[in-house]
Amino acid sequence: MFNHVKSLVWLLFSVSSFLAATLFTLDIGVEQNVAYDAVAEQLHGVRRSVYAHEGGMLARDTAAGIRDDNLLELASETFSGNEILHRLPDWIDLGVIVVVDGEILNDTPTSPLQDVLEQSRKRALQVLNLRIDYQTQHVYDSKGKEIRIIFSRK
Repeated sequence: MFNHVKSLVWLLFSVSSFLAATLFTLDIGVEQNVAYDAVAEQLHGVRRSVYAHEGGMLARDTAAGIRDDNLLELASETFSGNEILHRLPDWIDLGVIVVVDGEILNDTPTSPLQDVLEQSRKRALQVLNLRIDYQTQHVYDSKGKEIRIIFSRK
């Protein structure tokens, strides 16, 4: 009878140790996400990391005022000027044309030695007001690839 009690105690200890380790591991993941968001806020001055592409679900509408029937457009979002500046490298890497108040930020460089990202940042600093909010319009082609993002002051 003593062996059965001893086996049940060991089983209870094993199960409780497993559950404690699992809960501890899940808690570490939550703390890391909170820490990443806090670091992003300190470094970039934005609410979320500039590389986090989480956002609300947007409904697709057909593009109005664009002559190409293959283009689609998403509903508008709001970005601060600072967020636009810090997300600019992502959009350039994806090949998206960024337009702020009618001026294209990522034109082709005028000389082969110019860097597109550096030229776009300089132009963005001239055009953007980092503290105000901008409304966006995303323009997609028929395959769903984003080809243009248009920012206008709110």
